[in-house]
Amino acid sequence: MTKTSTISVWGLSASLTTLTEMHHEEAMEIFHRELNAMTCVASRFIPDSELSTLNATTEPFRVSDRFSELFAAALHAYAITDGACDPTALRALRAIGYDSDFAAIPVEATMTSTQPLPGLAAVSFDPVRNIVQRPANVQFDFGATAKALTCDRVAALVGQSTGVCVEIGGDVAVGGPCPPEGWVIGIAESTHITGREPKVAIRAGGIATSSQTERRWLTQSGTRHHIIDPRTGDSSTSDIAAISVSAVDCVTANAFATACIAWGEESVHALTQAGWSARVRLTNGDTYVAGGWPEDHA
Repeated sequence: MTKTSTISVWGLSASLTTLTEMHHEEAMEIFHRELNAMTCVASRFIPDSELSTLNATTEPFRVSDRFSELFAAALHAYAITDGACDPTALRALRAIGYDSDFAAIPVEATMTSTQPLPGLAAVSFDPVRNIVQRPANVQFDFGATAKALTCDRVAALVGQSTGVCVEIGGDVAVGGPCPPEGWVIGIAESTHITGREPKVAIRAGGIATSSQTERRWLTQSGTRHHIIDPRTGDSSTSDIAAISVSAVDCVTANAFATACIAWGEESVHALTQAGWSARVRLTNGDTYVAGGWPEDHA
């Protein structure tokens, strides 16, 4: 019999379901361990995290194996989306008022001028020696990729003992054996769950949902959200309000979901050409599926 535990982490809801009860406690220990390790590596809100330390120096910086894995995942996400999923967004996020933990953003955040993201062209990464060096105009935020990679890691680790479905803030990964009907995932576009969300079943890989209707705040220049268009350095104003992507793993799904919010429908073609599928809701309210994603059913 399956067993599910739900927790809060990084200001988000998260859950882990195991196929068998007997392995659930061990699976939750792995989940908490992975969450804690990724927090120490990738939180921009912890002054002595590896990310904060890297963002404070332009000297060659030796990183841990965990950080090196995260950096490689971010490079992969950047490459497969032609730069639309760009980890050099920290200064842009701060410029639009996202300069603290989301819950601590003031009622009206201060916004400063934005500019296009610098991208990764001038960043040096040696994966053999685990050394990263950034130019002065680059600061990193790995929030999206760190969340997806944690899902993938937990699914792989727990999947060695039992079937598992792990979810963090709309990112999902599965591992090991699955129920006969597959893992049935509710596709929610917001944190308000009604139970009437459309569902899809997966047996492997991952699903990621991104939305420009969540994590929004007010600035003196209007409402902003957390997904940056690299071409402007400002919150995306694309024609996609929300998208769910199914792919070989959660990192890949998250990369394309982020890219589609950032750049709009032009990126949906790219994800289907890569072999993945998606459910898309446009800002005008229309919804469609692409790449073999099943039609909605509750």
